[in-house]
Amino acid sequence: MAYSVNQTSNSKLPLVPGIQTLMTYDGYRKFFGDCNDSSDIFSHQAALFNKCQANQWINTLKSSGFYDWIKPLVEMRDKFSQRREFTKDNCVTLMQFYSLLENVFRNTLLYPYISAYRTINKDCGRYRSFIEPHETKMPFQELQFNSTGPNLLTYTEIDPQRTIIYALTCSIFYHHDLAKLQNHYVESTRRQYSN
Repeated sequence: MAYSVNQTSNSKLPLVPGIQTLMTYDGYRKFFGDCNDSSDIFSHQAALFNKCQANQWINTLKSSGFYDWIKPLVEMRDKFSQRREFTKDNCVTLMQFYSLLENVFRNTLLYPYISAYRTINKDCGRYRSFIEPHETKMPFQELQFNSTGPNLLTYTEIDPQRTIIYALTCSIFYHHDLAKLQNHYVESTRRQYSN
């Protein structure tokens, strides 16, 4: 499957330095293609997205006409992270979900010729612990994952622009919620020691 998107028609994306380039297929592949391992990828993402607020990204995509693509991710995020129900477990579940999806989306873009990188095995112990109890809240179908076996979900989207936006959104949400979780932990610790 060959992708041909090499430019984005929108210039309203100043949120992250170099985002216009990153939102192209060639730019995305160049940025992440040089990463040797997960720690390289995480470092690249953290450098780009650690100051990016999730709501800023959502608003940027709304003004750029891409919001409908990420709406399922936003709605799921809202279900899990409402202020009155914010818990460490909810936040960790979301972060695991974002990490899993971002990995599938990134690998789909970097290695389109390896079909196994598009598939999630729900029986895998690593995923089962957070997918199984929350599967009905997770928007797999809306994000173009189809059941291809009893416990397999395969990403079937072929539009690279959409896949890039999915990957960037998951990465931004992950880093935003990581900061949120760290702040929550700091506040909890501070309250514990001030009592």
